[in-house]
Parts: sequence; C-alpha cells; structure tokens
Amino acid sequence: TNSDQIREAMETISNFVGDKGLYGLFNNAGIAFGSPPSKSTAIEYERLESYRQVMEVNFFGVVQVTQAFLPLLRKGKGRIIMNASIAGFFGSPYVSPYTASKFALEGFSDSLRREVLPLGVSVSILEPGYVVSQIMKPNIPEGLEPYKERER
Repeated sequence: TNSDQIREAMETISNFVGDKGLYGLFNNAGIAFGSPPSKSTAIEYERLESYRQVMEVNFFGVVQVTQAFLPLLRKGKGRIIMNASIAGFFGSPYVSPYTASKFALEGFSDSLRREVLPLGVSVSILEPGYVVSQIMKPNIPEGLEPYKERER
C-alpha cells in the first residue's frame, strides 16, 4: 500500500470531478501469499510476515483507499464495489493468509455499508468463486490444488 499514490490519485480525481463528486469506487486488491515464499503454505509453516503482507494489500490497502475517497463518494451519492472472494465465506487449506484477508474484507464491507447507507452511498460485495488462475498455484503442494484438472 502506497499512501502517496493513494493521495495523488484522490487529488487528481477530485480535481477532475469537482463538485459533482464520485459515482463509483471499485476496490480490487489481491495477493495470495507474501514473499519470499515459505517452505510450505500449511498454517504450521507459513511465516507471520506473509500474513502481514497479504493483509496489508488485501485489507488495509482497501480500507485506506475507501477512506480517501469517501468524501467524494458522499458528494456524488456513489457506490463502492468490493471485489472480495468466496474465500471470505469458506476457508480452504494452504491459503489461510488470503482467506483471513477476505474474511476481514467481508466484515469491513458489511460495517461500511451500514454506516454510509444513510449518507446516500451504497456498498456492494462481489464474491467470485474459485477461478482457474496462477494466483494460488506457486505455493500449493502438488496434488493438493483446490480443483483437479477434470473438475475445471
């Protein structure tokens, strides 16, 4: 999370939209693992630093961006869309940092929704299911992937 970039983006957009405010904010942050990789992503071996890195991007970054843009969203009676994950509902093995961050995003989004609705701002959560992509592949032990090739 880069606070200077968030501030600069907010200032640029604020200058562009002016008194109309902002109609929409799409929060899409996601890394699955910290770096460097642990010897295994099993909870027993996962480094605490990995949890911190994933939470910083997937949760605290979203909180910071949302806080920065809320004044513009209130002006525009806008909508915040959070790109979360099915991992925010169901824990899966070998991806606990990612799962924990998405559970946190779910709770934050629900609280935010209740706070800003009276101000004319709506909050929606997208919760895509498992998608065949490279985000999870590097650290999941061979043969223990969430879905086998034939199930994709």
